[in-house]
Amino acid sequence: SLAATRQWGTATQVYSMTSARSWGIGDLADLADLARWSGREHGAGFVLVNPLQAGGVVPPWLFLERQ
Repeated sequence: SLAATRQWGTATQVYSMTSARSWGIGDLADLADLARWSGREHGAGFVLVNPLQAGGVVPPWLFLERQ
């Protein structure tokens, strides 16, 4: 049944994850830490990430300026 396979997870933006190691801008090491922590400590089944699909560095406010 669908209820038996349901998972929960978190959603985040890479640039919102901060650590001293990443100089406060978020990077893939921070993403890996979040995935491990949420899965091991809290049983999360996934982490939804935005904006990994972007072709280059695009500040989030740039999209607001285009509207």
